[in-house]
Amino acid sequence: MITEVLQGDSAYRTGLLWIVYVMNFLMYCFIFIRLVGGLRRKRYDEVSLILVILGFIGFYILWEIKSRYIYPVYPLLVVLSYMGFKDTYDFIFHRKGTLERYSLRKR
Repeated sequence: MITEVLQGDSAYRTGLLWIVYVMNFLMYCFIFIRLVGGLRRKRYDEVSLILVILGFIGFYILWEIKSRYIYPVYPLLVVLSYMGFKDTYDFIFHRKGTLERYSLRKR
C-alpha cells in the first residue's frame, strides 16, 4: 500500500522529499548558528569539531554525492543542530545565562 503510493513521481513522494530537504537545510542552518555563536563567545573547543564535520559532509556532497557517507556523522549532526536550535531559542526569547550551559567544554 505505502510503496504503491510513494512510487514514481507521485505527489506524496514529492511532498515527503521536500519535508526531508527542509529538515536537512534547517539542521545545517542550526549547526552554522552554533558555529558562529561559538566563535562570538570564544568557545573554541567545539569549533574544530563542527568545522571537521561540515568539511567532511561538504567534501562528500561535492565529490561523491552518495548519501551513505553522511550516516557515520549523522548522530553528531543531530546533537549539534539541537545545540544550535537551543542557541537560537535562547536568543529569540532573550534568556540570559543559558547559552554558556550548553557548551561542550568541561568545567
